[in-house]
This record gives sequence, C-alpha cells and structure tokens, in this order.
Amino acid sequence: MAESGVFNGTTAIRELPSGRIVASLHGSVHGFSWDGSRLVVSRWNGGSDYEAELLRWADQKVIWHRSALAQSMLARPDSADVLIGINRADGGAPELVVVNDAGTASTIARDALVTWPCPCPAGV
Repeated sequence: MAESGVFNGTTAIRELPSGRIVASLHGSVHGFSWDGSRLVVSRWNGGSDYEAELLRWADQKVIWHRSALAQSMLARPDSADVLIGINRADGGAPELVVVNDAGTASTIARDALVTWPCPCPAGV
C-alpha cells in the first residue's frame, strides 16, 4: 500500500497486513503495476517542474521518466506494463503513454485522459 504525505512530498510503502513501512520515497504515487513491483510516481521539483516516473519500489530504480505530471494510471493484468496519463511539461495536450516490462515507452494517444472504469455498477 502506498501512503502519500499531503504536505511533505513523500510516500511510505507499507506491507499489508502488518502495516510495516518497507520503503519511503520522494513523490506522490498514482498506483502499482499489476504484479506489485512498480509504481507510477509524480515528483515535484519546484515551480511548475514535475517529473513522471515509473520505478521499481524495492530499490527505487527508475525504469522510465519524462518531464511531465503523471495524472493517472492503469495496470495491465498479469504484467508489469502500465498505462500512464500525463500532462506535458510544455502545457500541451495530455497524453497516454504505455510503458512495457522492459521500460520502453510508447505514446498511444494525444489529447486523451485515462480514468477508472466507472461509473461502477450499483452495489460494487
């Protein structure tokens, strides 16, 4: 579980069900890859300077990064691949970027956003 600090710009990764902190990192977490090994993170570097990153949380190795603000993400089932919705640093249209298991990124759509698959059925 990722627990983002509201005012200090850090995130604690907690083991469940114990709640023990197993990692701490700079940035705001948007979600985990399906296999739980990677995180999509937005790091604020001051002013309007943001970095969108995909990193392996256990050792904080950056797999992919881009000068942009990560807004959302979806994990591909049974995989380490992720889809990241970003706002570009130059203020251009938002993009959807797929980052595969090897860390190779492909922009698959411009002027597009990713949201959770809702509205959810009643009672879910």
